[in-house]
Formats: sequence, structure tokens, C-alpha cells
Amino acid sequence: QGRTMRSGQAGMLFRTFVMSAASCDRSANLVVVGGGISGLSAAVKLHQHGFKVKVLEASEKVGGRMRSLYGPAGVVEIGAQWMHGTVGNPVYDLAKKEGLMEEEEKYMRMQDETFGRMCFVKEGGEEVDEQVLEDVVSAYDDLLEELEQGMAAPAGSAEDYIRRRLGEEGALNKHAGLEDDVERVLEWKSRMQGNIDGSHPSTVSTSHFINFKELEGERILPVPCGYSKIVQSLANLLPADAVVTSARVSSISTLVDQEDEERIKLVCSNGQEYFADDVIVATSLGVLKHSDIQFDPELPQWKREAISRMGMGVVEKVFFEFTEDDMETMEEKGFCFRSILPRQQDEQSLSFLCRATGMYRVPMSRYVCMWLTGADVSEKLSKTSDEELISQFVQLVRAFARPTDQPHIPSPFNVVRSSWGSDPHFRGSYSFLSTSSTQEDIRALGEPVVVGSQQKACHICFAGEATHENFYGTVHGAYLAGEREARRMIRLRSAQPIGD
Repeated sequence: QGRTMRSGQAGMLFRTFVMSAASCDRSANLVVVGGGISGLSAAVKLHQHGFKVKVLEASEKVGGRMRSLYGPAGVVEIGAQWMHGTVGNPVYDLAKKEGLMEEEEKYMRMQDETFGRMCFVKEGGEEVDEQVLEDVVSAYDDLLEELEQGMAAPAGSAEDYIRRRLGEEGALNKHAGLEDDVERVLEWKSRMQGNIDGSHPSTVSTSHFINFKELEGERILPVPCGYSKIVQSLANLLPADAVVTSARVSSISTLVDQEDEERIKLVCSNGQEYFADDVIVATSLGVLKHSDIQFDPELPQWKREAISRMGMGVVEKVFFEFTEDDMETMEEKGFCFRSILPRQQDEQSLSFLCRATGMYRVPMSRYVCMWLTGADVSEKLSKTSDEELISQFVQLVRAFARPTDQPHIPSPFNVVRSSWGSDPHFRGSYSFLSTSSTQEDIRALGEPVVVGSQQKACHICFAGEATHENFYGTVHGAYLAGEREARRMIRLRSAQPIGD
């Protein structure tokens, strides 16, 4: 179906965005759905240009998928963890301006030390062959770089493409007698890539890598203060009454008010109603895919199909907290610097925690972190108690420790975990291009929809990381998408050029 489809419901008209305003109208009521960094960046820009704006956030606090936990055991990021590039990154610029990156060099040093100590182990603590590790990872990364540079690649999954190319180049057959190590490293690398992209490479399109762009500067820069302080500094730029939390929007509909004007009505799950002239929807793609917000009239078919085709990944984190003494033991024995390379059958005999790429100590904390990718793993995690997780973690560490070290494995006393997959406010972690989607779907997702008559139209715009054509899946992509929609909204109501 073409993008120019019309709905025709109840005399209301959907069409792609083509409209100009004859005069400036800052009296309009504008509502932003979603108080993550995308919604907040949109709201701040609108506010700075003199518009009245209201942000409706479903959770109890703003931040969306940026959620930091502060406590005596240290700072941990439940959601977004790194800045990906610093040159031209508005989030980095904001953090620097607010004095929130003062310890970045110290944190980078500690992070490099942590990852530099990682060892790759099989059952019993046996390390995988070092040459196998180097060759497979290097060959895998070379093929990813080819994709990123836009070299020709057939449609399909990244996993199929990479395995086929590795086979053609003989990279999988170079180590006679070490085939098991080769397969373990290859699967580990696929799981690691899944952490980055939000889903296992078997579900990710080759075009995902072609379209994604990297900013210059440090590619995995930790945030010393925690991402939550950055997003709060952004929220502080808005009036106190501009943000409403615990306001989960359940429906967005178009109506004609008593003055015969088209308006948009937003109803929250608690029954509270809000009215707007224009709306920016800055929820996660997962919320849209799950149809948690009912649109009346419904969104046009081209928009619904784009939402359906795009992928929403699920990446969960589990943090195991130790006492100071036990943390020292974990460090001394190297238990918190492990990349585990299990066999496929180990998940049945041990735990779904085998699906993690490994475990590492969060710098300046008493937490050991594990990353898990996949909706099925997220569901298992949500159904596992803290006590069971602790038991399974100790069992897993023991299985991949040397026999002489096994008696010295301490037990964590607390667990902190994310729940992005099961949280109805998000229903996932970040977006990716699935094997059934293309960059055109990102464009369609980010295109606004006009509702009502041509003379008295209302606009529903869409922001969020999933709508950025090159920076999907990133915090700066979300921020920039919010600013993009704010500029669009301002252009609707002003004949004057819009600056930054």
C-alpha cells in the first residue's frame, strides 16, 4: 500500500504531512506523550520558543529507558548505559554543560581495566584457544565493517550473511581439532552483537548496519553521574507543572469542540482527560507495536505496517550485589571478569543465565552485571525469584570456574534486575531493523499524521529513537528525534524560519 492512503472515517482525513501556517500561533495547547529524553527534548524546545506544552509520562518519574539506581553499593544503569560518540552528540554536550562528566576520564580508565581483564572460559574454567578467539572475532568484525560501509549484501539476516561469508573465506575451518572452540566463540560473538543491536543477529537485517551511523569520539563512554541526572537536568528546563507523571495515555482521538474547532482528546488509564491542538507521541516502539494506545480514527495503514515490520529488541540486565569482602574475592579469583562460552545444552542443565555474554564488575560499585538478550529470556527472568537467581548465578560461576576455585565462590546477597520486556510502559529496550523491515519503515514511523479537515487540522507527530533514520537504538538518536518533531511543530505555527 502507498503512503498516501486516506482513511475516510467519520469525515476525518489522514494524510502525510504537507502544511504551512500563515501566522504564528503560540496559544496552541501542545501535548507530548512520553517523558523520556525524546519527549523532554521536544518539550524543552517548544517551551523555549514560547509554546504551552504538557508532557504526559506513564511512569512515576521521567527518564523513560534512562534509569539509574543510586545507593551505597554504587551507581548502576538499569537502562541506557553509554554515550555512543561525543562529537555532535547533544546529550554529551548537555552533560558537559551541566558539569555531569567531570570524572569521565577516571571512569573510562576503570572501564578499560575491567574489560581488559576479561577472560573467555568454557566449563571447568578452561580458557578458549586464544588464536581461535582472535581469528573469529576479527573476521566477524571485518564483515560487520563491510556492512557498515555499505558494501553490497543480500537481503536477509546479518547472522546468515556473516556465517556464509565466514564459511566462504575459510575462517571457520582454519583450526583443525578446535571446531568446538570456533563454534563457541562464534555464538558468543553473535550474543554480544545481540546486546548491541537489541536482538540476536539471526533476526536483524543486513540493512540495519548499512543505515546506522556512528558519531565520532569515544564510542562506549560511561556516564559517571548516571544517565538519570542528565535527563533530570533536561526536565528542569520546563515549568514544574509542565510534566505530569503516572499519566499513562490509553487513547488519542479527534473531536470537534463547541467552537467547531478540531481538537485532540487524550484519555489516561486513570480517567484523566487532556485536550490538545497538536500531539507528539514519543513512546517506545514497543508500546506502539502492542497497540497500548488506541487511536480514533486508527492510524493509516502505511503507519501501522511500518510499526509492525520494525523490530523492538529486548535486552535485560541483572545486577548481583556482594559485600565488600566478597567483592574482593570475586575480583581476586577473576569471577567478575568472565566471558562464558557454554554449549547449547548447558542452558537446560544450568540456567537461562548461560545466554549472557559474561559477567563483569560495575566500576566503583559492589555489583556484578550480566546482560541477557531476547524476549524469551526476558520472560524467564520476570518469572524467576531473587533467591532462584542467586542460586543459579552461583551455580553458573561454579560451572565455569577452575575446580580449585570452586570452593571459594561467594554468594551475592541482593539482586537488582531490569524488566524492559515485561514493563507495559516500554515493552522492549530499543529498536532495530528486522529482516522484514527497511529504512523506509523508519521514515514512515517518523512521518506525522494529519487528522481533521484541511482547514482545521490537528497533527500527530512521532518521535523516539526508533524514528531516527541513522541513530536508532541510541540516546542521542532519541534526543535528536524529539528536537526534530519540535521544529516541525513550530514550523506548523510560524511563518518564520526556525533556529536552534
